[in-house]
Amino acid sequence: PNGEPDIKRQLVMLKELMRLSHTALDLSYCVVLNNELLEQVLAKSHALRRLNLHGCPGITDKAVLYLERVHANTLEALYLSDNPGLNCIE
Repeated sequence: PNGEPDIKRQLVMLKELMRLSHTALDLSYCVVLNNELLEQVLAKSHALRRLNLHGCPGITDKAVLYLERVHANTLEALYLSDNPGLNCIE
């Protein structure tokens, strides 16, 4: 209602997403998302092709290294803009 993110709702959503496999996922503006939660959400997503992490302040270079290590063979599009925790991209 006041323009602030609903943190409880975001956490519930992430928990539900952990149960599923994804080929495309838009997590933009998920302020509760961090590297560890991202790995948990993507644990079953062996064919991930598209991922949007725009505006997720808890995402850091560690997440990019994880994506490179685990999803490099399938990932076709990755959106990382507006993430102050990233130093590996400009």
